[in-house]
Amino acid sequence: MKAAMLSAEFPPKWGGVGMGAYYHAMVLTKEYKVHYDILTRKLKEPFPKMPGRTVMHSVPFTKLPMYFATSFGRNAVKRMEELDKRWDICHVEGNMTLLDKDLYPRIKAPIITSQHGTWRGERSEMRLEDISFNLKGMNDLAVMYLSPRFDRYEDYALMYSDVVVAISRREEKALKARGVKDVRARIVRIAQGVDERTFHPSNKDPKLRKSIGVKEDEGLVLFVGRLAGRKGLDMVVEAFDIIAKEKKKVRLAIVGTGPRTAMVRKEAKRRGFEDRMTMAGTVDLKELARYYATADVTLFPSRWEGFGLIPLESMASGTPCVSTRVGAADDIITDGVDGYLIDVDDHDALAEKAMKVLGSKEKREAMGKAARRKVEENFTWSHTGKAYYKLYQELVGKE
Repeated sequence: MKAAMLSAEFPPKWGGVGMGAYYHAMVLTKEYKVHYDILTRKLKEPFPKMPGRTVMHSVPFTKLPMYFATSFGRNAVKRMEELDKRWDICHVEGNMTLLDKDLYPRIKAPIITSQHGTWRGERSEMRLEDISFNLKGMNDLAVMYLSPRFDRYEDYALMYSDVVVAISRREEKALKARGVKDVRARIVRIAQGVDERTFHPSNKDPKLRKSIGVKEDEGLVLFVGRLAGRKGLDMVVEAFDIIAKEKKKVRLAIVGTGPRTAMVRKEAKRRGFEDRMTMAGTVDLKELARYYATADVTLFPSRWEGFGLIPLESMASGTPCVSTRVGAADDIITDGVDGYLIDVDDHDALAEKAMKVLGSKEKREAMGKAARRKVEENFTWSHTGKAYYKLYQELVGKE
């Protein structure tokens, strides 16, 4: 089977869309012998090594926030025409690849669009205080104020794709509620996966605990993510303030950077737990895996996600996660069994559930084992790839 993949984000740019595109292609190439032409943005960094049946194509794009998605989409379809190949499937990785309605008829293959959240959802919890004065800040401003102009392109995906894949029940519901007339696409749900070999309980490292000042009898609370308001940094501060007053032997590690960095430091100092907090900044994948496996509990208090990979990465590492009910959290976490679910903005519940995990080694280990088992049985990239290949086969059979 031959497939064209259009993805404006692809490693070495490791966002949620890029990671999904990478593993979709990797698994379907290795396990199902799909031959891919992957069309992605032209970057200075080299692409990662891919299986021999995969050919990478660099596509030019307009280097402007938001407009890169439409310019890339148009140039990618133009490149497909120049290649003049016959593909059985065209797999579009949205929402960072946006196709105008006139482009769909030019693609001479059934079209699957994977909808990795929506711009409407992305901007729903963004705030001006989360804007930093750099390139990322310009992108954030564009999402806040320009993205409404691009909603129609996501509607076109529903109108002209053969299948639109929602990555969570919540996103499936949001897509069906958009009010788009003349929806042609069949909407199906396929969860994202996690690399269960990279994120593994065996990465637990006592040396890491020691290096960040965690004593043998202390607990370690972890937050991973961009330090921005919609990720719930204020919730982390409020919750850990409660935890630190209740449990004297506990530390907080924060992995990530962003516009709320100064706020976190200031509030930690004001509340008196600055000396019990480590801000690790950006770490590489190997180091991130060590943090997940070494922590006792991961906090994920986000206010909006398309999917949210952090709970899955934590669960794969054997570490229970306390998550708000956003993205796919309630698709993957069974409350009280392999993690905890709380309402958005409920910092009291965040602290309470984290302390439940911290308070019992037996419960923590049982939840961690259950979390790892669930990932192995349901949420690896192999599971995701199998579901996509089934879709590919169904669509090819229609021709």
